[in-house]
Amino acid sequence: MTGLLDSGVDYVGGLLDRAGSSMGNLFNPPEQYKVQKGDSLYGISKTLGVSVEELAKINSIKDPSKIRAGQMLNWKTQKMSSIDEFSYIEDEAGLPRGTLYALMMAESSGNPFAKSKKGAEGAFQLMPDTAEDRNANPYNLHESAKAAAKELKYQLASHKRQTDKDGGDHKQDFAKALASYNWGHGKVRRLGVDLGRIDRYQRKENLKEGKGDRSETTGHRQNFTKFWEDYHNKTQQPANPMIRDLRNIKVGMYPLPKEYYPQGLF
Repeated sequence: MTGLLDSGVDYVGGLLDRAGSSMGNLFNPPEQYKVQKGDSLYGISKTLGVSVEELAKINSIKDPSKIRAGQMLNWKTQKMSSIDEFSYIEDEAGLPRGTLYALMMAESSGNPFAKSKKGAEGAFQLMPDTAEDRNANPYNLHESAKAAAKELKYQLASHKRQTDKDGGDHKQDFAKALASYNWGHGKVRRLGVDLGRIDRYQRKENLKEGKGDRSETTGHRQNFTKFWEDYHNKTQQPANPMIRDLRNIKVGMYPLPKEYYPQGLF
């Protein structure tokens, strides 16, 4: 899996929302697809999670083999009706409410068709093998949310077992699980599951590659925290007039009581 700070997240094809922007999200999902060179109707249908027959019918296409680059295809996707959309999945997985919303926003900014250069797909940036193992279509909102919940729960359980084995405390288990989800369990293990060491390694590598002094996992955790705070401020304090625009929210702007955060996030 990968997140916004991977610098490799792009968007499949040309997805346009009502305003003509290619940056859609699950509250204002894109409604049109701009056909790219080399596209097939079958490939597009698989990406969008709709059938070839449905796409052809909606767009009055008589011959599915005859589509052209630049052609605009109309379609509709799933839409989040509420910020609390995933609560039933979180309850089933035993995860704190708000976890999946914050994870989705940290991974893809809520774009249901984000695709990274490393191959992570959908709102939760599932790698193809993870999606297959979890029997999920990464472009299907609820299937991918369930797969993400199972994967994060697995990573969390793994780190808790290791902490118990090492005789340590659990104050960073959740943060380690997030790092494993975002950067990969194997990579995290190779650096000793040490968040400080991971941060330093990523900064060094990114500087070497001209990507700036930044750490993907630290940035991912900060984004998760920002949207976690946003979720709980909206669901616990819905009348708060100061919270208007996600883009203006910063970590710590609206601090919550300690008990509202997942144990092991800090």
